[in-house]
Amino acid sequence: MRAAIVVYLILATALAVHNYLTPLAAGDLLDYAACVLAIKTTDPVQIHEIAYREILQGAPPMVIPHMLGTDEDTPQAAVRRDRRTNPYHFVEYLPYFSIKPLYIELIYDISRFGVGLFRAIALASVIPAFGFALVMCRWTVLTKGSVGLLCAFLFVPELRVLGYGQGTDAFSLLVLLGAFLLIFGFDKISPGVTLLLASIWIRSDNSILALLVLAYLAFRGVIPLWMTGILAAIAFATPIAISHYGGSYGWKALYSHTFKYLEMAPGEFVPTFTVSDYLHAFRNGLRTMIDGSLTVYLVLGAIGFKMVPEMRVPLLLCVAASAAHFVVFPNFEFRYYALFYVLVAISACTALSRAPWLREAS
Repeated sequence: MRAAIVVYLILATALAVHNYLTPLAAGDLLDYAACVLAIKTTDPVQIHEIAYREILQGAPPMVIPHMLGTDEDTPQAAVRRDRRTNPYHFVEYLPYFSIKPLYIELIYDISRFGVGLFRAIALASVIPAFGFALVMCRWTVLTKGSVGLLCAFLFVPELRVLGYGQGTDAFSLLVLLGAFLLIFGFDKISPGVTLLLASIWIRSDNSILALLVLAYLAFRGVIPLWMTGILAAIAFATPIAISHYGGSYGWKALYSHTFKYLEMAPGEFVPTFTVSDYLHAFRNGLRTMIDGSLTVYLVLGAIGFKMVPEMRVPLLLCVAASAAHFVVFPNFEFRYYALFYVLVAISACTALSRAPWLREAS
């Protein structure tokens, strides 16, 4: 076990270093950089100028044409070209990103150590990704699972991308996984629930999972009903407050932006999103889900559910929250369901280590 842990830590560290040296550069970098700059200034021209300067200086040369919209002739590229020349249209996109305040604060705090914004955004994924890798290892050790088998899950695409992507996903997963380990692994309810509620400030949709966990804890009598009501009200109201003070354009604009097209000027755009648009997005999401690796993880999850009783509640709550999330927002991307993939990894490694044939082989 100790040798496997050492190998796991070496691989996790090497992966973190690799992710830092070769980060994925996407267009969202500019928006997150602008949100950090907006903490110190409200001048659109200044925000626009510094954001582009900081990000373009750090981005790999091969992706810069894409970020500027000069690599192709499409409506999306036209939007990127307009954003490059029009600082006022550029800052109109920020409400789509400023609704993740703890993640923005994390980037800002890293940048205060003299790190440029490009590298600060990269570290805001690399550090949490290394953190959740450690939490995965701790939970697997707690369940007496195989850390050697867990090494393979460091490199699966569903989790690997979180370390070199730019966004809230790795940070959100670290906090959620920590909350689940405290609640279901160590029976530390207060700090676990605190982390769960804090995760909503990283991603607003984490409120769905928080509400389900609170309902379960109330059902089991772990938390008094009056306290559950207060905590549930906080979990429900927090996304509303974040959206309001973050300048959100509302759910219809978000759905239109995600499932239909990018707007040239979101603040001047009247969004439309019909039932037909939702059904179309739902069908596309299901198609993406079926075509991907989800079936494999469902099988592994079923094995873990059967053979690892202590993982049943976390798995069920995560599956229920994931299903509710997809119904509310039918955009199937691995990063939205990262907690599910991690819990499956832990339960599968534990289940396989308990299999008679594997015990005999070892």
